[in-house]
Amino acid sequence: MHVGPTNSGKTYHAINRLKEAKTGIYCSPLRLLAHEIYTLMNNLGKPCELITGEDKRMPTVNGEIMETVINDEGEIVTPMLSSTIEMSNFAREFEVAVIDEIQMIQDSQRGWAWTNVLLGIKAREIHLCGEESSVPLVKKIFGSLHEKVIVKKYERLSKLQTSDQTLNANWKNIKEGDCVVAFSRKKIFEIQKQVESVTGMKCAVIYGGLPPDNRSRQANLFNDPTSEYKVLIASDAVGMGLNLKIRRTIFDSLKKFDGNTFKPLTTSQIKQIGGRAGRFNVGYDIGIITT
Repeated sequence: MHVGPTNSGKTYHAINRLKEAKTGIYCSPLRLLAHEIYTLMNNLGKPCELITGEDKRMPTVNGEIMETVINDEGEIVTPMLSSTIEMSNFAREFEVAVIDEIQMIQDSQRGWAWTNVLLGIKAREIHLCGEESSVPLVKKIFGSLHEKVIVKKYERLSKLQTSDQTLNANWKNIKEGDCVVAFSRKKIFEIQKQVESVTGMKCAVIYGGLPPDNRSRQANLFNDPTSEYKVLIASDAVGMGLNLKIRRTIFDSLKKFDGNTFKPLTTSQIKQIGGRAGRFNVGYDIGIITT
């Protein structure tokens, strides 16, 4: 288990182990992250297949699709596989499996997928990345299976602090490098329109339902210092693994609809989302959180 706060390098260490393996699988909480690892592995010359609920892509070499390799059972086989957690492959055997955002095993709606992968993936080595809060549960599960769990703890690589000032409900106080987090698509586009109208700065937009290619394009526009897009308006999708040059995370609300009612965000969720500000070696040395 690689555990620690956002921007502590825990996923970096797990992916480095995946790069060394002859065969491996990356199980992602988001389509965009699955795409990122798919691209990374293929660029390193390690043929990698992509499988998400909406997309399936074969490995590429220099941008060209590779010739397929068929096993004795007539199945297409590639050494590496990157998939969303719900689309993980339980039939094949891997040297290394990386399961990202393991704390999601406690999620009331999607936790079943992490449980399935944790118990069902066929890998000699499993690397789990996530928050320290998930350690007791994972230890309990593996203890019942007489499996060994090694926990590696990481510290945040850059500073994170809460601001003593809010925006005072005034979008004029938005600055370059800010990310406003809202929890509905309607609210995201409302804020985008207001911020662009009041500040004159263009806003990139990222949310869970956005196709991965579009989401990558929006992230690149925000990260590019020469771009007109100086502000990001996003859902809590930014809380999972995206490398964004965020100076300050601004919560539009500290409550989120869970399908039945509006519930306050947990401390863990606030740290996870807010911690995307001030990424190490990406933009700003100190991340700021406010509302």
